[in-house]
Amino acid sequence: MGYEELEGVRQSHLKRILKSPAHFKFGSDFADEEKSSPALLVGDAIHAAILEPDRFNAEFIVSPEFSGTGSRKAKEEWLGQNGDKKVLTEAQHNQVIAAKRSLRESGLYETANKILSGGSPEHVFQWVDVTTGIKCKGKADYVKPGIVIDLKSTIDASPKSFSRSIVNFGYLFQCAYYLDGMTHFTGEEHKDFIIIALEKTPPYGVNCFYLTSDDIQIGRRQYKKALGILYECLERDEWPGYSDGLTELILPKWARGDE
Repeated sequence: MGYEELEGVRQSHLKRILKSPAHFKFGSDFADEEKSSPALLVGDAIHAAILEPDRFNAEFIVSPEFSGTGSRKAKEEWLGQNGDKKVLTEAQHNQVIAAKRSLRESGLYETANKILSGGSPEHVFQWVDVTTGIKCKGKADYVKPGIVIDLKSTIDASPKSFSRSIVNFGYLFQCAYYLDGMTHFTGEEHKDFIIIALEKTPPYGVNCFYLTSDDIQIGRRQYKKALGILYECLERDEWPGYSDGLTELILPKWARGDE
């Protein structure tokens, strides 16, 4: 059984319920459409090229250019012959290879290589939340004793910018969800989370970050709240959207000149 067929709620879907239960329900019903986006395809290819080169060579293929008379038919025939592959354009493939090369040539390569050793890539795990009884699952990029490592492709890997990405994309949620999930799954405490941030555009900068226990606790509160909301929705079979009434709009602090 593959990860997609494994029973359980994944963090990328669960965090949507903090926006609204309706967003969670829609995301769960249309998960296949989400997986087809170009950004996710490139991200998956970068992960595979770095962490699982054999999978990258087996699953991904570069599309040739089709032009001129008969190009449409030629493309259809080519796609028919390679329908089981994940198709990258030449530009996307170059982007993936450049990102991998950048990590290898980076001054952080020795650190990253040490981090990505002594464990296993694409680690699938499953557990039951003890409070709600909801089945959960995860697929960590790399796991070693006590540590979960995540490879993130990003626009900007500088500390200032990536700290905003951590908040905006719910990485604290994912971090705590995976650490607690691995602890339940293995029976051994996993408390450290490391992120290797890799830029997707030239010069393909690289940075390695670790998260503090206080920040991990923020993510823990987030995912526990999400599971609580999901439990209530499942009990009632109700998936509301935003408020039904009039809501006061509060501007962010930066818009008021407070930061």
